[in-house]
Amino acid sequence: MSFSTKTDGYYEFLAKELSNLDNLFVSENFMSMKFLQQVMSTLRSLHSRLTLLVESLDLPAGEKWVDHYMDESSRLWEACIVLKSGVSNYSSADNLPNLALANHRVNYQVIDEIEVCKTAMRTLTERNRRIRVHRLGLNFDGKNYNKDTFDGYNGYIGVLHATKTVTTLLLAILISGLVYFCPETKSYFIEKYDENWVFGSGYDENWVFGSGYMGLTAKLHGRMVDKIGLLKCGPDILVDELEKSMSSMEKVRLGIMRSLSDEKVENMKSSFVMLKGGAEGIIDQIDDLFDEIVECRKMILGLCSHS
Repeated sequence: MSFSTKTDGYYEFLAKELSNLDNLFVSENFMSMKFLQQVMSTLRSLHSRLTLLVESLDLPAGEKWVDHYMDESSRLWEACIVLKSGVSNYSSADNLPNLALANHRVNYQVIDEIEVCKTAMRTLTERNRRIRVHRLGLNFDGKNYNKDTFDGYNGYIGVLHATKTVTTLLLAILISGLVYFCPETKSYFIEKYDENWVFGSGYDENWVFGSGYMGLTAKLHGRMVDKIGLLKCGPDILVDELEKSMSSMEKVRLGIMRSLSDEKVENMKSSFVMLKGGAEGIIDQIDDLFDEIVECRKMILGLCSHS
């Protein structure tokens, strides 16, 4: 199999993953845990697939491509630290509705418990606001590229550029949804970009981009821009289940003051179960990605030592 066939297969893989995410984005509530978990899964798949491709490209040992790979895997590692730190703060939700509301119609202590819950959620937001994400390079580089550049190292340079671009989009989505909609991610989603901006005005789609992943990247980014533009919100955590949890909790609080239905209580409990369960699932995926990064780096170094 030729090197170009291998890299073309990788671009087709990118396009398929982005198309799946785009379809899920449309079918789910904005920034749902289900969507964010799939974004995390896609991020893992990209990293794993890139490493397997590198193994097959017969690259020369000890040259610049190794540094490029290690730099990108280091960026991914740092991003995982940020993500895990932010999502781990959801453990503050342990104070949230463990409400034995069998007699909730007369239990005014529930109001005090809800105030504790609201304080815990404010603490979560404040903790995540302090997490630093500015080192993750959440921006498109906007450079111009030519065919010779992308063909470097048997097509590896083009593949790495594509991976970095898609990874940046996925990380910006995850950080906005799970950690904090900070100035860095806000500026990333402030306006739509076309393929010329994302990939440089010098590209030619006929080189290696026949799969159309460029347009799919810009499309998903554009959907994010449109949705965020409708929110009219300042810095916050965008995950849908968090907003639902806060909203359902307020409905229970007001219901206690008036007439509280069992349905409102169950909705509140369900919202927090989904929030915490989703967060735990994300953390599991992050831990798996940490392990995968370590193993892939070992494999790359092993390739170099045996060449």
